[in-house]
Amino acid sequence: MARPSARSAAPDSRGRRTCTSSTARTARSRTRCRASSTFPPRWPPSSRPGPSVAPRDEGAARRGHGGRVGRVGPRGPVRGKGLVGRRRGDVPQGPGKRAVRAICGRQRELGAESSRHRGPHLGVDSLPVPPPPIVLVTLRGIVLGIALGVVVGGALGTSSACGPGGDADAAPADARPDVPTDATADAPIDGAPDAAPTCPGPCPECTACVTGECRPIPDGRGCGGGICRDGACCTGCWDGEACLGGTEGPACGDTGALCRNCECAGDACTDGNCVPLRAAATVAAGGDSTCATDTTGHLLCWGGGIRGTVGHGGFDAVVGTPTDIGDARLVAVGGAHACAILDAGTVSCWGANERGQLGLGDVGADRNVPSPVPGLADIRALSLGKAFSCAVDGTGKLRCWGAGESGQLGIGATDDLPMPTAIAADATWTTVGAGDRHACAIDGDQHLHCWGANERAQLGLGVRGITRGRPTPTLVDDTTPFIALSAGSFHSCAQGVTRTLWCWGGNDRGQLNTGDRIDRRWPTPVGGFLVGADLGSVHGCAILSVGTLACWGDGGDGRLGLGDTADRLEAHLVDTRSNYVALSAGDRHSCVVDDVGAIYCWGDGSTGQLGAAGVAGASRPVRACLPPLP
Repeated sequence: MARPSARSAAPDSRGRRTCTSSTARTARSRTRCRASSTFPPRWPPSSRPGPSVAPRDEGAARRGHGGRVGRVGPRGPVRGKGLVGRRRGDVPQGPGKRAVRAICGRQRELGAESSRHRGPHLGVDSLPVPPPPIVLVTLRGIVLGIALGVVVGGALGTSSACGPGGDADAAPADARPDVPTDATADAPIDGAPDAAPTCPGPCPECTACVTGECRPIPDGRGCGGGICRDGACCTGCWDGEACLGGTEGPACGDTGALCRNCECAGDACTDGNCVPLRAAATVAAGGDSTCATDTTGHLLCWGGGIRGTVGHGGFDAVVGTPTDIGDARLVAVGGAHACAILDAGTVSCWGANERGQLGLGDVGADRNVPSPVPGLADIRALSLGKAFSCAVDGTGKLRCWGAGESGQLGIGATDDLPMPTAIAADATWTTVGAGDRHACAIDGDQHLHCWGANERAQLGLGVRGITRGRPTPTLVDDTTPFIALSAGSFHSCAQGVTRTLWCWGGNDRGQLNTGDRIDRRWPTPVGGFLVGADLGSVHGCAILSVGTLACWGDGGDGRLGLGDTADRLEAHLVDTRSNYVALSAGDRHSCVVDDVGAIYCWGDGSTGQLGAAGVAGASRPVRACLPPLP
């Protein structure tokens, strides 16, 4: 059974769900159709599962300083700063703006953003044993546990027909602007002079036939689905056509203006949906920069580059759009440095190097291009902390390098090390996650170990741990088998084999998803049944089993994508789309990749880390447009 698109309602010939009539919307509002009950209703409050994570894939790259748990991309998980999704249907604000949402014919007016319903929270205060999952088998034969939530689909537009399960065929009449019919599309509008003589053929969108010529309509109308509409600029696209960039095209009164259908220049149109010119495979959000890999193995970065973190050969303070810098299989981003796993399994790093975190054998000299790290081969997992790095190779050996003042390198000392150094050489490791000044790893027996700073109990050692740090890997729990993990600034989370998410450490901003602000000194179950999760500095995001996106914790800078800056003590749905496949939570921003390879980011954008030109910050997901292939 195909997962319904968040932009659709009725099934098409390829199994997708789309609204069946013409599509149009204002630049910031639209109506939606509700899809049929493809998935079961939300869990009751007493039993609904919270976030959890999926098993680790081979070839994981983990960006520390907040890490991702579970599978977050088509080519394996990226450990460390990672992915996010688009928010569609934002409510327009300001004088004269009125948003009307039609859900299968039922109209309701939406007020200020602060009063909008945020969707169900997903956390569970205490869930000793997760309830059994409801199982969905997709067309690909993948078995997924179903998380809570009502799946809502819808296509852009003010006139849309609901598919199966809908209770109406169109939005209410007062939810649609007056539009001309096909028979009158070229007729004068709003007092335009009669067409005499007639035009030789139909006029383009946003124009009318006036005195025998197709002229731009001078009344500020927009166009959509081949007809002019009040306050709407082309938002749909038509099969076989290329789409121009931008969601708010020039006003219809501009001579020669073209309607703009998609968010990024060059997007193609397939089955009524905009498809990216380049499809992203993974994304990694760090301190003030972001990197991604595409499906062809190319590596791109953007954001703050004053320490060389963008890797494009300069030290620009702001690189506002994605920039190609080479090839890579996976990428991880730390506080101010980044590393990538190449196809051969080797590693290259770039950015800040004041503590030797690049692993190049020296300290102090930043690098503005990817530089090979000696001594690393067949790397399977990679995670970057604030100023240190760790990697696991194909033989299960764990190596760390960089800053070591809190014992975060796990070598039994607090020295900085500018070269990769093996730790706990007698053990075999499967994955690692690096935080600000601590790290955790899972050994070959699925036991969890942590080391480094512990002032907020981020090592999960319980009462015996108190706040004393550990300079070597220390067993956290040998009774619960774990398969994936993630580390934030002062908290950590790990996934058990039962798909339950366990978290511990600092919780002053709700970053543990427990529904309160109380720190936890040992791993505490907080939910389950997730595709993947990622921790930022003091927030987290997760992709649920149905492909929807939820975030929790510190809401500063809009990093939760919920339209405001309020903290959330439990996970809340970011939007109703259900096609997210990879995510990453950075320090103050987050990013996601959807199933067609589009990247969306939100939160702080002061150094260009959102990848949307001219956007200095966003509390809702905005599109990061990848350039044409080099």
